[in-house]
Amino acid sequence: MELSAKELCLTGIPSDKIYSHIAFTPQGYDGEGFSYLQRVGYAPPEVAFSKYYLPGFSTYPSENALDQIRHEVTIRNRQAWASCEGTNVVPNGIPGEATMETYLGKMFNHGAVVVNIFSWGIGGDANKKNLFRLATENAEALSAYQKFLTGKVLHESERSQTQFSVTRFKEKIHTIQRDLPAWVKKTGHTETIQPLMLQLDTLIKGQRIVEADTLADKILQLISNK
Repeated sequence: MELSAKELCLTGIPSDKIYSHIAFTPQGYDGEGFSYLQRVGYAPPEVAFSKYYLPGFSTYPSENALDQIRHEVTIRNRQAWASCEGTNVVPNGIPGEATMETYLGKMFNHGAVVVNIFSWGIGGDANKKNLFRLATENAEALSAYQKFLTGKVLHESERSQTQFSVTRFKEKIHTIQRDLPAWVKKTGHTETIQPLMLQLDTLIKGQRIVEADTLADKILQLISNK
């Protein structure tokens, strides 16, 4: 990446017109069984920074992803950066920020100078229900683009407590793993819980995480009844 950018600079292109593009945040893929460097394609955050280019990132908003990006930019005293690819949904289907306005605000309000919104019109009419297009082309998103383009301030909203959270989901799974054996031992209701646990495992392996979160709530309610 740096070699290519250096060659572009030698042709006379200013380095502040060139951006890197890496994806060092989870982007919805935990990559179990792989090291961190393997998961990020051997491109940790520091490679996004060079004298030959400005930093650029994929910005699919898995929990705290945009905060992580801003942190990396801040600690290196770099102001301008780019969202080279992203929209307000995570590739595994998990919802992103509270609104598209928040998604844009968490970038443009914090040093981003280029934001490339992924998926507009991809696949034509036959692909209108693509999860990326649903995030990019919905009415709230269109309103957010208009607000930005007319120079209005983009407001950032917190994720609601009812919105899916990867952190809370992991906590639920940990609680189930911790408390389930004692519940089964006390109640003997193996035949009740086993189908639910098999379904939960299937949903997680199929990356249907939001559905898995709803089922985890059901399981927790069941095993909390002594």
